[in-house]
Amino acid sequence: MAFEGKVNCMSKIFYIVPIIWSNSFFSFSQNLVPNPYFDELSPCEYISRLHGLSQQSAWFEPAPKRSALVQLFHECFDHDEVKIPHTALQYTQYPKKGKGMLSLLVFPGIGYSIVNYDTTYTIRGFAANELLSTLDRNDQVFVRFYVMPKAQKIAYYIIKSIGLYLYSDEQGYLVDDRGMISEIDPQITYQGPFIDDFNQWITVQGKYMAKGGEQYIAIGNFKPDEETEHIFIDTLRLVSPETTMYFIDDVLVEVFNPLPDTVLVCAGEKVELNAAFHEADYYWNTGGRDSVLAVQRSGTYHVTAMIDTLEFTDTTIVVFAEDFQPETVIDTFYCSGERIVLHAPVPGQYLWSTGAVTSGITVGDKGNYQLTVTNDCGRYEFEYQVQERDCDCELEIPNAFSPNGDGQNDYLEIINRCRYRDWKMESFSVYDKWGGQVYRQTGGVLSWDGHIWDGSILPSGVYAYRLNVVFKGQNREPLMMTGSVQIIR
Repeated sequence: MAFEGKVNCMSKIFYIVPIIWSNSFFSFSQNLVPNPYFDELSPCEYISRLHGLSQQSAWFEPAPKRSALVQLFHECFDHDEVKIPHTALQYTQYPKKGKGMLSLLVFPGIGYSIVNYDTTYTIRGFAANELLSTLDRNDQVFVRFYVMPKAQKIAYYIIKSIGLYLYSDEQGYLVDDRGMISEIDPQITYQGPFIDDFNQWITVQGKYMAKGGEQYIAIGNFKPDEETEHIFIDTLRLVSPETTMYFIDDVLVEVFNPLPDTVLVCAGEKVELNAAFHEADYYWNTGGRDSVLAVQRSGTYHVTAMIDTLEFTDTTIVVFAEDFQPETVIDTFYCSGERIVLHAPVPGQYLWSTGAVTSGITVGDKGNYQLTVTNDCGRYEFEYQVQERDCDCELEIPNAFSPNGDGQNDYLEIINRCRYRDWKMESFSVYDKWGGQVYRQTGGVLSWDGHIWDGSILPSGVYAYRLNVVFKGQNREPLMMTGSVQIIR
């Protein structure tokens, strides 16, 4: 049984896709934020505003000199200032979830000052936490937290500037050389109207593509005072508003990666792909709309999970072992002067004819290479018949065309004989018999109907052309082709 290996001749090293072994699997995701509901507190110890967050809460302040600007509220506290429920005016406020919630100073009142504070700095409160694991590059991260303004008995501001910042500072502190918060542009920001409802938790959420190495989060209003949109609410007709505090709760940072790279299914087994992720809507490339997809044949399966307007995607390759014979021949090739990486089509314990015991080997010589794979599905023998090919690119341009509207040969187009190379047109220029340029196209696909700069039509005749082509992802010099084409009308 022979298979033609699927290779991409655009790159120096070619791959036959490897498979990661998995007989069964479940969609598993984890909130990477420790103590996301602020309810884990042991011992139950009230910390005053002047002493900051409790060390038992897992949360900390990324600018420790501002410890008076963050307060933890918890059911176990009996102090009126931080007990739950929080009551002020006609409002009674409870956590979104769990036993606790955190209050941040997000905008200062007029003349606000605290002993030992230099009031030339922007007054803010921030809460930070170290994630349970570091993010990897290109992780699709779903971020969500809830916010509600803290009810206050006197005048106050309402704002709409609050966000979450993911970062990789080793110490977890976002401070400048003076010990104060540096200028920061949070990746997740609130996009709605002013947050002014004391009876409702407001959702702040977004998608973040990780750069790799992010280990911490910080929440707060990162905008300076002059850039923070605000409204003054004077309940008692006072001159100066009180400092503005907002509650936060139920903080979520979660990576969307529900599917394994590949799943191998032994004879007689069944497999279901489970992409369940919060309250998402699901769109499989098979047309399925449920979070779970039953798979009955080998193939590539892709799912898109939509949470409101946020789009998360994942792909897996399912291979049924019964699709492979105990002995299989795979035909493949490499381009002259390059190499190919041969990978085992199924996982297990490997033994190559070269003596290698890894899942793949790199070869630069034609010939036959044998591989034995042993796994729970059985024993498989593969023979790779590797050939060397000349992959030079061949492009052709017809020497004549007739743009007369009869539906035949009305356009001049490139005939593509680049079977193994990926290329794109950089430019195409046409010249009259005196050497004057009458037409030029940059990029795109060539489909010329004989019109020139001013929209007029070139008359019948012979014209010279120059075509410039570049090759994608290859260390090859650009190709320039010249010739002539006859317009027949």
